[in-house]
Amino acid sequence: AMVCARTTLLAALGLGILAATSALLYERPGARNIFLPDFTEDCVACLCDASSACNLTIGCFAGLCGPFLIGRQYWLDAGAPVLPGATWQSDKAYESCTMDPNCATSTVFNYMSRFAR
Repeated sequence: AMVCARTTLLAALGLGILAATSALLYERPGARNIFLPDFTEDCVACLCDASSACNLTIGCFAGLCGPFLIGRQYWLDAGAPVLPGATWQSDKAYESCTMDPNCATSTVFNYMSRFAR
C-alpha cells in the first residue's frame, strides 16, 4: 500500500516534492525559510497514506478535506495557501487548496515549517 500511495501522490505532484515545497505560488507571505530535512517524498507519502490511504478524490467530509484530511484551522495555521488566482478569502479557497495535491502538500510543508522545533 505504501508504494502504491507514494506512486499515486508523486504522479499527482508531477515533479515531486521539491517542486511542491519550493513553489513560490504556495508560499505564505512572511514565512520563515526553514529547511526540513525529514520532509522527504517518503515522509509525504506516509502522511498521505496514513490520512486517507492517499485517496486523491476523497473530497471533504466531517470538516476535513483532501488526501491529507486537512482541517480549516490547520490550513489557516499553515498560512492559508491558495491556488493561482485565488486569495485565502476566496469562496472555497480552503477546499480547493486542500483537495489539490500540490497545494495540500504545500499546506503540510508550511505547517511543519511554522511549528518546527
